[in-house]
Parts: sequence; structure tokens; C-alpha cells
Amino acid sequence: MSSMRPFTPPTGNYNHTRRKPSSPMKSDCSRRQVLLLYPLLAILTVSLALNIKLMLSHSSETPAWTTTSHAARLGDKAIKAEMEKKEFELAQLRSTVFFLFKPVIQTLNATFLESSVSLNCFVKTPGPVIVVESMLGHGWLRNLIRERVQAKKTGGGTATKGNKKYRGSLRVVFFVGKTPKASIDFKEAIRRETSTYKDIVQGSYDDADTAMKTLSMLRWLRDYCWRYHFIIQLHEQAISPADKWTNDVFDMLKAMRLASEELDHFVMAGAKPQKPGSGTGTANKVLGYTRSTVPILLQAGIRLDETHGSSIRHVESYSSALNIPFLLDGSFKINRNGGGVRGFLFS
Repeated sequence: MSSMRPFTPPTGNYNHTRRKPSSPMKSDCSRRQVLLLYPLLAILTVSLALNIKLMLSHSSETPAWTTTSHAARLGDKAIKAEMEKKEFELAQLRSTVFFLFKPVIQTLNATFLESSVSLNCFVKTPGPVIVVESMLGHGWLRNLIRERVQAKKTGGGTATKGNKKYRGSLRVVFFVGKTPKASIDFKEAIRRETSTYKDIVQGSYDDADTAMKTLSMLRWLRDYCWRYHFIIQLHEQAISPADKWTNDVFDMLKAMRLASEELDHFVMAGAKPQKPGSGTGTANKVLGYTRSTVPILLQAGIRLDETHGSSIRHVESYSSALNIPFLLDGSFKINRNGGGVRGFLFS
């Protein structure tokens, strides 16, 4: 039996082939780095999701004029309704006249209940026509204006009936509205007055609506009275028997009528008449109108006080809206005490 050598364990350190354990400080740092990655990944995920949503919203059919927040707040139906509303407002503006900075829808649906008076504008020798915005109940004022239109001053200063030629060339037209609450007797009185004088134009608008009345009146003049040399707009409430200046107004009208029969250009009262071809007077330089142009709207009898001080702006607004030439004579002035007519408002 062979002799066996006894087992001798290897000498040295048994731990030289094992991994040495890490220190506690290094282990904590590794865990912190791993934990910091989670919030970063979450932020990146949310950012990617928002970018995808934004790309999808731009590729959708949302109108270009809206924003994402506006679309989310209103919704598709509300956006469509808002667009239709804007288009409707734009269409309304195309048919709107601004009266003293306030929109007034044009009287496209207004009709004239009495149209026989339009024949008065088609005359062989057209002269001045006086148009009056009148109230239905002011029959006594209409009669007073009729008397003064037909009156003619004589050398003694008394007013008598004018001759047939004068009555035929100078005309007056009253514009009134309607009042649904008027009594039967009142309506019958208006019908009798209309048939007797044939100088009342009644519209389908409310009689108290002065804006509609003025606008309809200017349209009526443009359509029916374009042959007249010039047109005088007279405010009925500025007429009273005690006002001396009303006589001066009609005296000046007669002078203008006589001048317009002889001259090719219109002549203001007080200007020296000029024969055709002999030069132009002061008034002709200011106006520059001939008989072939549109009628001149002559604003007479409007007081420049708290009651009628805005009438100039009224006429200016309407004449501009209806493309009627407007010119303000700087000498226009009517004293508050009822005297001193020094000029007129031309349009």
C-alpha cells in the first residue's frame, strides 16, 4: 500500500478571488441616479404627448381664424354660429345709413301711401320746390306755409295772392308718416286735405320717426324731383306768424326764382346777376352748379339754437349717404330772436 501524502491546505488569503463589497456611500449615490431618471422620463413623455396633440389639431378642420383654446371653449357649433352672425352683421352694414353716428337701416321697405303728388315734380317749366317735414297734426302750419308760398308782396307791403305763373313755378310738398292710433275722423281729415291740395306725401313709417322721414324724403326728391333747379327744405316748426324773417325767406326765394329763369348758373340772393358768357359772380364761384346737375337742397328756416341746431348735421349726414352734393354757406345765420336771415345751407 502506497503511502499517501497528508492533505496540506494552500497557504495565503482565501478572499483574493472574491469581489470586495462596496462602501455604503457609493451604494446610496447609485440609487439616487436611478430615481432621478423617472421624473425626467415622465417630463419627456408628457412633452411628446403634447406635441402629438398639437400636430393633430393643426391637421384637423378647425377654421384658421380660431385658436385651439377658442375652439375648445366654444365648440364647432358655436364657432359656426359666430361666423354666421358676423356675416349677417356685415350684410346689414352694406344697407345701413349712419344717422349722427348711429346706424339706421335704409328704408327699403318704406312705401308712399299717397303718390299722386309726384306729378307736381314733372312740370314744363320747373322752378323751386319747397319740401317740408311735417307732422300729421300740424294742419294749421301747413296752411300757413301754403299761404306764404302763394303770397306776393306789393309796393304797399301787403301780401296778396300771387299770379298764376308764380303759383305754378314755386311748389310745396309736405312729408308725413302714419299713426295707427289715429281716430277715423282724423284720418278722414288728412285724406280730405291730401285730395284738396295734392301736396302731401304720406309714408308707411311712423310719423314720429324723423330719421326715417328725412331719409325717405331725400330719396323721394332724388327719384321724382330731379328736374327742379333747386330744392328748399323748410322746417315747419320754425314757421310762426310773428317771425319776420319768414317773409324775408320767401322774398329771397322769389329773387332766386327770377334769377334762375334768366341765368345758366344759380345765383344766391344778394349776388350781382351775371349774363351767360359775361363771367361769374360771387355766388357762381361758390356753387359752380348748372341746370344740368342734380337739384340743390336749400336748407332755409332752421334756427341755430338748442332746438334745431343739429339740423345742419342731419342734412349733411343724409346728403353724404345718398351721394347728394353738400356745401355749407359760411354766412348761414338765423338769429334766435327771429330776425336776420343772411344765408342758406346748400346741398
